[in-house]
Amino acid sequence: MKYYAHTKEGRPQEEWQLLKEHCSTVGKLVAEYSKKWCTEEYAENLGVLHDIGKYQKSFQKRLADSKIRIEHSICGAKECCNYNMERMGADYCISGHHTGLPDIGTSVDGFEEPTLQGRLKRKCEDYSSYKSELALNKIKNEPWINGIKDKKEYAFFIRMMYSCLVDADFIDTESFCSGIQQRGINADFEVCLNKIKTLMHAFPEDTPVNKARKSLLNQCLAHIDNDAELLYMNMPTGSGKTLTSMRFALEKAIKQGKKRMVQLQF
Repeated sequence: MKYYAHTKEGRPQEEWQLLKEHCSTVGKLVAEYSKKWCTEEYAENLGVLHDIGKYQKSFQKRLADSKIRIEHSICGAKECCNYNMERMGADYCISGHHTGLPDIGTSVDGFEEPTLQGRLKRKCEDYSSYKSELALNKIKNEPWINGIKDKKEYAFFIRMMYSCLVDADFIDTESFCSGIQQRGINADFEVCLNKIKTLMHAFPEDTPVNKARKSLLNQCLAHIDNDAELLYMNMPTGSGKTLTSMRFALEKAIKQGKKRMVQLQF
């Protein structure tokens, strides 16, 4: 039996995308995107496992009948334990690669709960055919190249791997369905920074809250020349952390000649 990942509108089944090709390609893309901070074997496993739920017979039927509803993203998350990946964030990334990273929940969550613990309890159809088509390795070493010092760095690692997985899945799917789309980097950081400055300068400073916001902004900007690889901002709700963090990131990116920014909020 042939297993497919995606159809192509108006084309016969013979021209649909094979599931093994999609999973393998996504694995290679995830490894390429994350090579500066993640081991290749972990990254490839993450990409390969993400869509193994499509090996369920009902999903294959769904490709021809859109009325069929079946969950597929939780299957790869279930299999993470077989490859020593469940304690490394892989189950989070795979289970949420269509809907966003889930809350972990608790061990007493029922299968109807949308949390990771709840969804892992849901029953799935047999998807074991993936084992005969896809190459996977049991992870022996931790995947982070530079080590993890604390929980915040672990959370950052998960979000970065999640981003790589989502991008890889989307790009391979888009390439098959619509052809490769060329994407340029068109953002002008100078223009963005000027807009944020104009917006922030327009805020009055005649209240204790606004004065506190200005003070926090100045404290933050005082660390522009800090060469640390990871900086934390610990600011309460309502203190202006979104605009402050964006301004800090833009000014630092411009000063260091960076082309991209990634903003995460915890």
